[in-house]
Amino acid sequence: MPAVLLRNDVDRIISNEEPPISLTHNLNSHELFFWEHSIQHRRLLHIKHLFRTHPAVDAQFNERSNKYSQSSYTETMLLVYLRSYERAFVEVNRANAGCFDGGRVRKFLDLGCSPGGTSYWLLKANRDAIGLGLTLPDEEAKFPMSGKPAAIGRKRYLVRYENIITLAMGAVAEGLNPVVKLDEDLGYGVVFADLNDHPYDLVIAGAFPTLEGQIPWWLRVQLLLSQVLIIMSNVAPDGACVVVINTKPFMWVVDLIGMLRASFLSVAACKSGRFHAKRSSCYIVCRGFRATEQDVRDYTSRIRAALQHLDHVAYESRLDGGEADTKLGVPGVVPQGLRTASGYEDLPLLSGQSASSIFQAQSRFVLDLFEPMWDAQFAAIRTEFAGILSPQTGGK
Repeated sequence: MPAVLLRNDVDRIISNEEPPISLTHNLNSHELFFWEHSIQHRRLLHIKHLFRTHPAVDAQFNERSNKYSQSSYTETMLLVYLRSYERAFVEVNRANAGCFDGGRVRKFLDLGCSPGGTSYWLLKANRDAIGLGLTLPDEEAKFPMSGKPAAIGRKRYLVRYENIITLAMGAVAEGLNPVVKLDEDLGYGVVFADLNDHPYDLVIAGAFPTLEGQIPWWLRVQLLLSQVLIIMSNVAPDGACVVVINTKPFMWVVDLIGMLRASFLSVAACKSGRFHAKRSSCYIVCRGFRATEQDVRDYTSRIRAALQHLDHVAYESRLDGGEADTKLGVPGVVPQGLRTASGYEDLPLLSGQSASSIFQAQSRFVLDLFEPMWDAQFAAIRTEFAGILSPQTGGK
């Protein structure tokens, strides 16, 4: 590995040396397309490799991990996180022509709402809006829920403590969809049905693992697809959703984006807020829901099949002694004696087409969508790397 001491060393290596061929060893033919056609993607994987393998980075990661694991959230810390999420959604709104303020949102559902910054901003920016936030109970959550959204919303906002995966898997077990009810008086309920007859004009799917260390791939996908199932079951015609999504161009990501493109008039990406700066994630903003009722039934059926597959994988992980026993899902969904050794390449597809057809139709769009996100992530990692390499000089 080349010696990396200063930021200039990083720039020199990225500019003048080919990325290690080992970075392509785990890429399938679809993922190799992005490697071969995108300088931004190659640069990002190269700097991530340099970053991850540097001993100074490893030392700082361990220090931060220990700090977070030993800390408890004070009201001041909680306010800092709330403001961060609030600012992030301000940037999302600004990047999308102010489509979520000024009374344009009348009813919203915020999945993974803790610590409450997104809901807080939406209630301030839409004075007549009502909203529902779903989040883990405080004892399970990494970010406890702030009381500010409920305070500003008064009788306009309700928080309920639900495990989103458990909620979705309950519907999967019944072969139905998770319909999340909220009436004008904030009456709340979840039923397993076909479609929501009082849907939301905005659904935010912002739940993602935070400060958790190593997370198994299937749990990340299970959490995302559980939220997508809730979106497709509860968003109103011409409504919108904002989804936190992985920016690694796996086939299941390309497939999901293809389904969202078919279901909404526009699909855009933005990377705002410090929580996604260095991460391989971004916000996908989908506007103008146009899927027919039959489309929704077809898509939700395929999403349920994918979630059941992931529940099988989780079950196998526990049987094989995996450490990540999340105790999520619904007992009894997995048939007794089932044995599968599958990865994300075996995940059932959502678009109703073959992998090759999906890739041919969506790969160029995904490339154009993600290249600015890869550029932004590269810049954030480069800045972080500089600070670690030379704290006194900023890595110059």
